[in-house]
Amino acid sequence: MYFIATGDVEVDLINAPPRHLSDGDFFGEIGVMMNRKRTATVTAITETRLMVLEAADMLRLMAEHEFSKPTCRRCWQCASRSWKTWASSRAWHQT
Repeated sequence: MYFIATGDVEVDLINAPPRHLSDGDFFGEIGVMMNRKRTATVTAITETRLMVLEAADMLRLMAEHEFSKPTCRRCWQCASRSWKTWASSRAWHQT
């Protein structure tokens, strides 16, 4: 799963118009949640910095904290909104 720290990407899905994602958005959650190969092609359209959450780490967190998949989906939606607010504040810095 990937979180966009900065930049813009385009998500191409089969039988759907392209989606634009930017700072604070995420993609790749379907692969983690459904244990599937990717369902889209994501292309950076500006210089982009990503944060990665490996599937094994997400699954470990779910197991350790007894999260259900629906709960994780709701958490990701909330986290995405929170991350957008945090990223837009530029409270983070590059190390």
